[in-house]
Amino acid sequence: MGPVVVFRPTSSQASAVFAWVVALVLLVGTVLADDVSSVLALVAFPLVIAAFAWAVLWRPFVRIEADHVVVANVLRTITVPYPLIESMETRWGLRLLTADGAVDAWGAPARSAFARRRARRHSDGLPPTIPEALTSTRATGPVRHRSDAGLVADVVDLRRRALPATPLGQAARVTRSTNVREVALLVGSLTLLVVALTT
Repeated sequence: MGPVVVFRPTSSQASAVFAWVVALVLLVGTVLADDVSSVLALVAFPLVIAAFAWAVLWRPFVRIEADHVVVANVLRTITVPYPLIESMETRWGLRLLTADGAVDAWGAPARSAFARRRARRHSDGLPPTIPEALTSTRATGPVRHRSDAGLVADVVDLRRRALPATPLGQAARVTRSTNVREVALLVGSLTLLVVALTT
């Protein structure tokens, strides 16, 4: 079947690291500032940048497991069993189409130039090129990999096809949960910024 695979886009992670560096520079500048009255406002802004970078750029992922896909976006995490996936779209990013509605994945952005070449190879009747690390049964823990919509869709399709042909049980359903920690962090940092700017 293959290992648990966690996909995260490297471009978003690089942007998050850049944002954290900017936030740190702003925070250090604030600490060194002479104007103590504006410190709260100046500290709140880097905190908003850091919280946004973590929740929006670093945190989203797609995790491929044995019998389902977990899509963690900014505000919600959605678990989709393979039998419920009717089709997939990859033009603007990964979208899983299910009877319970569409599930868009922030952690699987639109295809890069390399992925478009792989898609042409696939459309020419050749099998998709999936790295061996993503299909190897020798992996002992989760495998982390950079993502693009096409590669993630190929791995999901491979896992779907590998499942035994059994009737869909009543227990299988798409589950959605709110990312309480991420929402609290974003709302809290924005609230701190508003309080700092209005006092």
